[in-house]
Amino acid sequence: MEKQTRGNKYALAALKRQRAEMAGKIVELKKKLEWAENQLVHLDGTLKLLDPTSEPSQLPTARPKRMKLFKQGELSGTLIDVLRKAEGPLLTDELATSVLRKLGYEDEARPAMTPRIRSSLLYLCGKDRVTRLHRGRKAMWKLDE
Repeated sequence: MEKQTRGNKYALAALKRQRAEMAGKIVELKKKLEWAENQLVHLDGTLKLLDPTSEPSQLPTARPKRMKLFKQGELSGTLIDVLRKAEGPLLTDELATSVLRKLGYEDEARPAMTPRIRSSLLYLCGKDRVTRLHRGRKAMWKLDE
């Protein structure tokens, strides 16, 4: 049993780290949910105060509006510009860092921006504007020639 555990120690460490991060996200989300539910109670109370006959719980729900971080084509154009100026292929994280700097965002925006950057790169890849070298965390990108 010890030999099997020793061989998997890196995988186990990675899984434990991922689990701890996921548990942390869940705690954060529960706090956000509790805050939102509390705000909803206050909104319902205000609605009842202004219109005692209203039933706020009967109102339809609405999807929250998506925050637009980029103008039409701005992200794709920035990615192509960064890749054009690069001396070689860049990792997704390197591209994200360059885009954040170029557009004037702080590093705190990285978690929200990286998935959008990755999606834009995949879109550009499908349009034969960029090429992906490797997959996953080691994905590198270059302009198509």
